[in-house]
Amino acid sequence: MSSHGASKDPEKTAYERWELPVVESEHRGPLTASDLENIQKQAFEEAWQRGYAEGMEKGRKEAVEQTRTALEQATAQLGTILDTLTTPLEQIDREITEHLVEMVIAVARHLVRRELRTDPGQVVAVVRESMELLPTGAGNIRIFLHPEDAVLVREALSITGGASERERPWEIIDDPVLTRGDCRVKSDHSFIDATLEKRLNRIAAEMLGGEREEDRDEG
Repeated sequence: MSSHGASKDPEKTAYERWELPVVESEHRGPLTASDLENIQKQAFEEAWQRGYAEGMEKGRKEAVEQTRTALEQATAQLGTILDTLTTPLEQIDREITEHLVEMVIAVARHLVRRELRTDPGQVVAVVRESMELLPTGAGNIRIFLHPEDAVLVREALSITGGASERERPWEIIDDPVLTRGDCRVKSDHSFIDATLEKRLNRIAAEMLGGEREEDRDEG
């Protein structure tokens, strides 16, 4: 009997050992509306982040390129403007200098004329300086002066010269066209223009480093 209990049916044993295999599905259950919404939201955020990053990089490159182009254009335009302004600026600088000199000369003219009114004898020094500019041996010397200045010069030269007017190698001629302080000296081969305007023009020419238009016209 024990032998009977120990012995088992081979087919039955095999049957009893077989078990239904466990099959696990990756999909644990049906997707809910919340799951679908989360998936859609996650996909949208990932796509937006990729697009934003790509757009930012593209925009940065475009901005850099546009900035570079704008700077190059601005630099070129500035260079053109500076080239265009070079000559006008030089002209403006020249005109400003000339105006300043004109102002200085105008002030000097006023001061000289006022000085001549207070000390008319200064014209004597002008005559002496003009006479010294004549070449040695100059003959037929004529000194043209304003009538009031002529009186002063005749008196001054007669006192210092000692000789009579007829004995002197020069002659003083009244010229009402001239203003007080003006002097012109002529000889057979020379002409000295020592008018106040001419003297001031020479000073202006020296200040400007060249000859002024008035001087060229008069010459």
